[in-house]
Amino acid sequence: MGVSISPALNKKIRAIDEMAEDAIERKLLQIAQDIVRLSPVDTGAFVNSWSFKDNPMGGRRKSSRGKPRQQLASSQRGKSLNNLVNDIITAVELGSTRGPSRADLQVSAAKYYFINGAPHAKYVDLKSGFSAQIRNLHG
Repeated sequence: MGVSISPALNKKIRAIDEMAEDAIERKLLQIAQDIVRLSPVDTGAFVNSWSFKDNPMGGRRKSSRGKPRQQLASSQRGKSLNNLVNDIITAVELGSTRGPSRADLQVSAAKYYFINGAPHAKYVDLKSGFSAQIRNLHG
């Protein structure tokens, strides 16, 4: 014996799903904006190494080695925010199947991460207290 759900209830459930998805996407975009706004910019490597992914490995990795210093911050931040927005839209609207994979083991990802793959990311964080600032803003 099966139970059918009325079309009206299905419509309400879909509307609630869409509202929740929109709220999550807005919050993620706020976090991305703050990450980019608070990222220091010299060569642009740090700010352009941010990724939003379903695993903490890989992502964008830019080195500052050999790059000119004192780059225009607004230009570098614009590129970085564009990358993060595209990452978030892909994750929220299309879903992600790029979970971590090691040998013959596939793991379903239940979390997403803002990660910075720059070789000097830890140094920048120690020097500027960057991650503490983001945690204070967004928990």
